[in-house]
Amino acid sequence: GINAEYGGSSLFYQGMISRLLLLFSLLVLAHVSYSVAENVQIDTTSYLLPLDERFVSSGWEMWSYLGAVPFLSNPVFRKIHSQLGPGALRVGGITCDWVNYTVPKNELHKKEYGSFWPDYEKPISMNDFKALVDFAAAANMEFVFGLNELHGRNCHVNESHCVGKWDTSNVRDFLTYIRDNKIGPIYGFELGNELTYHDYHMPITENIADYITLNDIVTEIWPDKQTRPPIFGPSVDHCDSDVDMFMTQTKSFLTGFTYHSYPGRNGSQLVTQEVSIEWLKENILNNDLHADSSYCIASWNRIGKPVGMRIWLTETNSAYNGIDGVMNAFENSFWYLASLGQYAKTGVERHCRWALFGGDTFAFIYSPDNGKTFDVTPDYWIGVLHKQLIGNKVLAATSTFSQSLVYAHCGKAPGSVTLIVINPSTSEVTLNISGIKSDVPREEYIFTAPALSSRNVQLNGNTLVLNKDGSLPDTLKPRTVSSGTITLPKYSYGFIVLTDASAQVCQ
Repeated sequence: GINAEYGGSSLFYQGMISRLLLLFSLLVLAHVSYSVAENVQIDTTSYLLPLDERFVSSGWEMWSYLGAVPFLSNPVFRKIHSQLGPGALRVGGITCDWVNYTVPKNELHKKEYGSFWPDYEKPISMNDFKALVDFAAAANMEFVFGLNELHGRNCHVNESHCVGKWDTSNVRDFLTYIRDNKIGPIYGFELGNELTYHDYHMPITENIADYITLNDIVTEIWPDKQTRPPIFGPSVDHCDSDVDMFMTQTKSFLTGFTYHSYPGRNGSQLVTQEVSIEWLKENILNNDLHADSSYCIASWNRIGKPVGMRIWLTETNSAYNGIDGVMNAFENSFWYLASLGQYAKTGVERHCRWALFGGDTFAFIYSPDNGKTFDVTPDYWIGVLHKQLIGNKVLAATSTFSQSLVYAHCGKAPGSVTLIVINPSTSEVTLNISGIKSDVPREEYIFTAPALSSRNVQLNGNTLVLNKDGSLPDTLKPRTVSSGTITLPKYSYGFIVLTDASAQVCQ
């Protein structure tokens, strides 16, 4: 969405929402609680799907990366980023279509306009690009880079509609420079970003034609298929019949289909949605009112998957407007964990949370003082622990899920099972687990906070703060429980590792 990637919501709107959500979060946390039981059946006779170790990944806005170039070599920033690895880092967003690759023979042609979306092409020097490639590699990230599809087009007709043909000269020079100077590793390229919904910026037929042209250029520059960077795309933000057309006409060369989803849309109801069990169950994926994710996944299963095409969610967060006190706070991880649990069961290979870094409310990592120090938002801890605790097989967990949500995976150790647990209610929830040995020693990682809007979160009662060098604190550790009932406090979420579950499918 435009606001997610470029502008954000208005200051007035942000301030109003922030005040309301603080009042709301204090009220709900003060609500009188009671205990309810949830019966959950775990199937360990088979597994649903494999889960890649790079499933938890990140996206980053192009202009935001350019603003962070001075920090890319900072050892603290690198350390914090590396703890999210292995994963994928997709750099793109709206401003990927508003850059100029300043290869040595190329002069920058600045384009002045004046509208609600970008006014000119910002320069990317080859040194800046090399620094980004190195930054991604240092964290063991697959690096996917979005290319400018609007160069040469007039994209301020009726504010943001584009006319004219794609001028490929700048992209061709850029890719040739990458090949000649052996810059890498580069995992793949995308082209354009959210351009075709209802022909808003350009029709899908032009987008498809541009991808075919890009494939011709990449094939010409890298004749050897073994060394040729893959092509991903088209990073659409809505799933409809255009997706079918795109997959059908690019399936002969497209490595992965990519799309975006912000299920809370503009975020106006997010403060209540993220603690609604029904919204968390029904509106993140199956009834995604923003992107209609289930349509994209169904199209991929029908058209892309049979020919080996992969599917990546290259942008996602709870909403496309940055809502301060929600999306950078404890509350957002109710969405994040539910989204990770649901998409793991679909075949989506990379779940790229938007965004890695910046000064806005979307960031995993932020700097309050322009690069002198770095800190993280609560979702960061979820991403790190998911990497540490979740294994490579997705299991089926069934229940009515009237008060809580549970997603099951094989753990890291043979025979172990790791549960993602989410209790968004005012009630304490007791989990009665069947299908596996549950009354066994377990490791609990349960997150709580003083308020839903809090940036400070507690793991098993201990506040989490990064060490000064960016490394993980000693408090990021489980509480070991020898046996007994699994109980989730009100407004809590986290992971439970059943270390001695003896799950045959996880051996």
